[in-house]
Amino acid sequence: MKQIFLSCLCLMILVFTAEAQRYNTAVGLRVSSGMGLTVQQRIASQWTVEGIAFTNFSKNRDFVFTGQYHGKIVFQKRLNWYAGAGFHTGSFDSGSTYGLAVVGGLELSIKRFNFSIDYMPLFNFTDAAEKTIEATPGISVRYILFERPKKKLKDRFKLKKKKKKKKK
Repeated sequence: MKQIFLSCLCLMILVFTAEAQRYNTAVGLRVSSGMGLTVQQRIASQWTVEGIAFTNFSKNRDFVFTGQYHGKIVFQKRLNWYAGAGFHTGSFDSGSTYGLAVVGGLELSIKRFNFSIDYMPLFNFTDAAEKTIEATPGISVRYILFERPKKKLKDRFKLKKKKKKKKK
């Protein structure tokens, strides 16, 4: 029974992933074990790139760049899940490091603001970092600079009709 429920849940999430993101560009703050600036830009229908400049105010400064896929949560217009990967580079008192960044989380857009909560482990490939894997859960608040144009209901039907005509 549990497997059937999980299978149905996964199928519903996959079916309702179209047009999950409601903005083109958003800029804001990320709070984790320190503070950082985050910029997110939509590059395709459900894909964004995000850059984060981060510091913990004592010895660590990181720059993270990720590509992320965004999907809708079933029956929710403004709540999305996202997952992605990229790279990071940083400097410590003992030197510099670089490595892989992986991210997964939830985001909610309300009016001109975007709120997200995520988990971003950083995998360090050098000995300069104190840890090989740094766990960095975080909360971000972004201001939406450029909203994604909204499609009117009648425009969606026109697009479907055009696609059907092209197939014939």
